Amino acid sequence: MNIVFPQKVRGLNDRYWHIHNEYVLNIFRYTNCNVSLQPPLKRRQQHAVLFDVLIDNKPVIFDFSDFEQHFPDDIATGYPYFKFHYSKECEQYKNVFPFSPVNFHNWKEFYELEPKIKYTATGLVMNNQIARAGALVRRTHVQKILKEHYGKWKDQLDMKRYSQREFFLKVNSALVSVCVPGARNDMLDRGQGQYMFLGACTISPLLKTRLSYNRAIIPNEHYLLCNDDYSDLIDRIEWVRNNKDAAIQIGQNAKRLMFETSTPEKQIEWIMHNAR
Repeated sequence: MNIVFPQKVRGLNDRYWHIHNEYVLNIFRYTNCNVSLQPPLKRRQQHAVLFDVLIDNKPVIFDFSDFEQHFPDDIATGYPYFKFHYSKECEQYKNVFPFSPVNFHNWKEFYELEPKIKYTATGLVMNNQIARAGALVRRTHVQKILKEHYGKWKDQLDMKRYSQREFFLKVNSALVSVCVPGARNDMLDRGQGQYMFLGACTISPLLKTRLSYNRAIIPNEHYLLCNDDYSDLIDRIEWVRNNKDAAIQIGQNAKRLMFETSTPEKQIEWIMHNAR
């Protein structure tokens, strides 16, 4: 498969390139596609959250907006349009498809570490997110709740920042991971998606994100649901402590979902199925 991918251009698409564009690029590279980098199409300059890829000379659009917005003019081209955070409004368009949002960039590292990680629902309450931007108020609120209930015991709460590798390995010593989404309170955050891939039980409000293959992330099956205002968060955490086997099963369900939808191999299959 021949891929012409938009290269990073300073001042044009550089703000998010290493997060979103490179995530898609690494999927193509990991699956041994023939990739060449070229300057992005000029018509895409007005939309910082969209980029075009040529797949075997056929245009394909990727939309990585954190929000439910979409761009009808671009959809009207008829080109396959893959949206990271797919909304129900997009169901009216036959050429718009959900696409699993950013999880891993280094797939070689993931496949190397994955066999070394086993979630046992034993250890620390994990909350390792930075409170900033659209998540500043929510994450600060949750951090306060956790500190008030678990902060007095050093062996119960982990709110430190780690390297990616250390963060992944922390699954081995996690009771549960509390995940406060980023720009919106109902979207799958990168860290939560990574911990799902690694088989951990996570807690968050209702997630509206759909993954590739139009798969929903089902509350209390793939993650543990808490209230939107996190008012029942401590109860949810203590449920895990008292129901370890059920929490482990939630983690395994999440891992299965991610492997069925969001590995590079599965993502390529999904792209090719819809980009013919």
